[in-house]
Amino acid sequence: ARALRPLLEQGAAESERLGRLCDTTAQALCESGLFGLLVPRELGGIEADPRTCIDVIEELAYADGSVGWVMIATTFCIAGATSWLGDDVIDEMFGGRGFIAAAQIAPNGTATRVEDGWRIEGQFHFGSGSQLSSWFMGAFVLHEDGVAVRTSEGAPQVMYVYGPREHVWFEPGSWDVTGLRATASHDFRFVDQVVSDDLVMVPARRTRRGGPVMDIGVSLGHVAWSLGVSTRILDELATLAARKQRQGRARLVDQSMFQRDFGMHRASIEAARAYIRRVYDDWFAEAAAHGPAGLDARAAARLAAC
Repeated sequence: ARALRPLLEQGAAESERLGRLCDTTAQALCESGLFGLLVPRELGGIEADPRTCIDVIEELAYADGSVGWVMIATTFCIAGATSWLGDDVIDEMFGGRGFIAAAQIAPNGTATRVEDGWRIEGQFHFGSGSQLSSWFMGAFVLHEDGVAVRTSEGAPQVMYVYGPREHVWFEPGSWDVTGLRATASHDFRFVDQVVSDDLVMVPARRTRRGGPVMDIGVSLGHVAWSLGVSTRILDELATLAARKQRQGRARLVDQSMFQRDFGMHRASIEAARAYIRRVYDDWFAEAAAHGPAGLDARAAARLAAC
């Protein structure tokens, strides 16, 4: 990831202009192997520990915020697919079709049980990483006889289901924004179709692949991205302050009030970085020792993500 920084920085402006990652950036990312960050080792992936995941995403976000965001969105969607989907789908993913995936977990779709699988349809927003993705995942509320199925707590029963790119329709003009344009976070739609159990991630239909890191959720990616972008902002500010000088006054970087405020912000980021590492180390350790981590570990991670 560090070796990619010069190339990613060079392509950042072009990517934002295009509204997608420029060809040079996209090719470098795909060839780097980093999309295997959370692919289980049994499938040939890296299955990195939490600290490595944080460091990689932070580094990419520092170089280009859009690249870092694409890595978050796709990495955890890939993790879900390679951890939970059926063997036939996994064979297809790694047999030439490609395994990069994009998703949206807002339950905007509907699913109904049919004889040969599940009939699904739904419109979703913010498909970050759609440019590179061969697979898409959406969240679908299960229906029976036209009525939403409820859990014992009264919430809708939600299914997370994947489908191949050719069965998904895009709205190319839906991502018209002023920042993170290169994430290509377009709206996408699962047109009315039937999918097999092999494409269902949740509710789980098979034993999860991979080790304890696969228990950790996407909040890890969000905090890592925030660390990378916030560190870059301070570094850019320091560069600006070194040359900003009003007539008859010291440079901004030499003024004591600026130094104090800058130091406080830098210390806040470093404190957050230390807390984040500990929280996700604890989650990983608990998952390694006892299986899925408990509520306390997950609540601490949610707090860290805030």
